[in-house]
Amino acid sequence: MQFSDERVLEQKRLQGLATEGQLMAYRHEAFFFAMDTYREYKHLKELWDNRDAPWNVWE
Repeated sequence: MQFSDERVLEQKRLQGLATEGQLMAYRHEAFFFAMDTYREYKHLKELWDNRDAPWNVWE
């Protein structure tokens, strides 16, 4: 399946920012886990409930 350029919402804007030297990036070295689905939410909630969440500093 092919998509036309109009279907890629970010492409035009990101290319413009890059051309203008305004596109930046940041390397994040700490914990990251996407929560885009219910399955991912359940996984993160399980980590939290078990006090095994790497994004939190437990006292």
